[in-house]
Amino acid sequence: MAELLTTTDGSRTTVHPWYQIIKHRLIHIELSKIQIIPNVAISVDEESTKQFKKEGMLVPIIIDQTNLLVEGAKRLQYFKNVGNDALVYQAKSTNEENFLKKLNEKCFHLHPNIFDWKFMFEKDMREYTHKVLPLLKEGIQDPLVN
Repeated sequence: MAELLTTTDGSRTTVHPWYQIIKHRLIHIELSKIQIIPNVAISVDEESTKQFKKEGMLVPIIIDQTNLLVEGAKRLQYFKNVGNDALVYQAKSTNEENFLKKLNEKCFHLHPNIFDWKFMFEKDMREYTHKVLPLLKEGIQDPLVN
């Protein structure tokens, strides 16, 4: 079972998502700096509130390079009341946004039975994963190159 993961530094609390699969796309950001489309009302329904209280933030909020919210409005709204900051995915392209959204969806539905990355290459994820293969290679050094 997941739980709310946070760290505290002085008076600031940072909310950590349970699943941090693409760690090099996670950034630490003040939740109030995430922009939402103006005049969009965000409400957290009772079912989501129960899930957040029980399991914390399972998957990261997703933002684009301008800090505009891409996915996770309910998480953003709820966790603003829990902490000041969060670790969120920051996508660098539309393909990355689509991949990260699908990745979050899969993690949410497979939870708590994720034991490896195999699911990222199965048929319903493959088309998204294929478009961001360089993302999966970032930070990995080729052992054959000095």
